[in-house]
Amino acid sequence: MGFNEDQQAVHFTSINVLVKEALRHKCWIYSSTEKIWYSPEEFMAKYEHSSYNQAWFAQFKIMNPMAGLKAAEIQAQKLNEKKLAFQQRVFEYYQNKLK
Repeated sequence: MGFNEDQQAVHFTSINVLVKEALRHKCWIYSSTEKIWYSPEEFMAKYEHSSYNQAWFAQFKIMNPMAGLKAAEIQAQKLNEKKLAFQQRVFEYYQNKLK
């Protein structure tokens, strides 16, 4: 399901084509600039009455949303690990200050 890396590099010149490709591959559209995921229908509703240049289209990738969820989970775990390490340092600092 979804595009491989070479296919993601396809240059889109039409919002309709981008949305149709996402639907055909059962994928969503990801904005690497805004870090936002759009279902094909959301993307169409937001941008269908606009025209954009090639540089604008370059920020979008057709991707499997499950891969996005997996990446978000990994980021959340890493952030939680950093938070716990910082929390431990804060607790230890104040425990030592109170002695």
